[in-house]
Amino acid sequence: MVPAGLFVVLLLDALYATAGLREGVEDIGQQLLAALPGDRRLTVAVTDFSDFQGATSDLSRYVAERLTTVFSQSGRVSVVERRRLTQVLAELGWSQSDLLDPAKAARVGQMAGVDAVIVGTVVALGAAVEIEGRLVSLATSQILAGATVTIPKDGTVEALMARGRQVPAAPAPAAPDPGQPDAPLGGPRLGMVLTHADLASPESYFLLSKAGAVWKYQVTVERQQGLIFKRTTTHQGTWIVTNEGEYLLGGQSAAKFRGTTAIPGADTIEQSYYYRYDTDHLLQVGEEHVLADGQVLTATNQPGIVLLRSPVGSGQQWETTVRSVMGRRPPRTLTVKVTIGSQEGVVVPAGTFQAVRVDIQAGQTEIAEWLAPGVGRVKRIMNQPGGRFEAVLFEYSIPQ
Repeated sequence: MVPAGLFVVLLLDALYATAGLREGVEDIGQQLLAALPGDRRLTVAVTDFSDFQGATSDLSRYVAERLTTVFSQSGRVSVVERRRLTQVLAELGWSQSDLLDPAKAARVGQMAGVDAVIVGTVVALGAAVEIEGRLVSLATSQILAGATVTIPKDGTVEALMARGRQVPAAPAPAAPDPGQPDAPLGGPRLGMVLTHADLASPESYFLLSKAGAVWKYQVTVERQQGLIFKRTTTHQGTWIVTNEGEYLLGGQSAAKFRGTTAIPGADTIEQSYYYRYDTDHLLQVGEEHVLADGQVLTATNQPGIVLLRSPVGSGQQWETTVRSVMGRRPPRTLTVKVTIGSQEGVVVPAGTFQAVRVDIQAGQTEIAEWLAPGVGRVKRIMNQPGGRFEAVLFEYSIPQ
């Protein structure tokens, strides 16, 4: 289900397993500084790191303050006080999430005199906390650098996460324009009311009928190298997915979604997935890999991996066991577990969306996807032994 050799799961090596909060945050700062472009001196600002729901806490503010100090002491960048960025956002009537909107971000950058911002997440993972930071250009929304560190969730960290917690309020729906349809192309945004049919239909989340639809994602790939002394490297690139319409696979019609992943300095990876409906199920029935020498390998999943059930509902959970056949290779049996979560507000460069979280586990591969009705996948996080892959939607086009 994943491009071979590209995705890696982030393991807790000896350094990260023993790193405290201060050391972990400083490590993120050093990783970001090491990846800075060397052609010019940037002016940056640091934002409060949030969890996946956009909530902040005293831990978020500690991370931001510490990173501000690390960057200002480095001498490699100019740092604008966070209060200046907050002041500009307040003047415009915008929030921190608007920094992921390319048009708004460019205006904020001009008013605040900032070239790039450091944004990130702080997420509890059992007995550990993962802190992820990105340096994002306000002019282009391009991710210039990325870094991740995992620290133990000790008493201090847990107390900071619980204290000063602030959850952003959903914006009120915009007044409809009489000359425009109620739901603009691209689907509902955060704060809009979705009908029961929108939320219940698998088609609304995968858009198999929308041949010609294109989704473009910014991707961050983390690879872990070394057997004893492990080192994590971070790479940025793009992942473009196109709905190419119906094809025949194993004698049955299926919608083909072709994906192309491009990472600077690495081979471009092309991989396609085939989907179809079976009564009230959305199935992944096959996949196709194009190797570097041009050879095409096609696999069929029999009877098909159930990704969504109709009606789509929070709390659903099931397992599917399939027989995967690729050419003359011996068939293999794969068990896939799917869990449907609740609706969440998800902020990505393409905008802010109401999305359903879907967790998929297949062997040692763990995938979290956020699917927005009328839009499709807006975010994906994939973990596998050896590294991590994250994709966030920055542009999309869906035919009427």
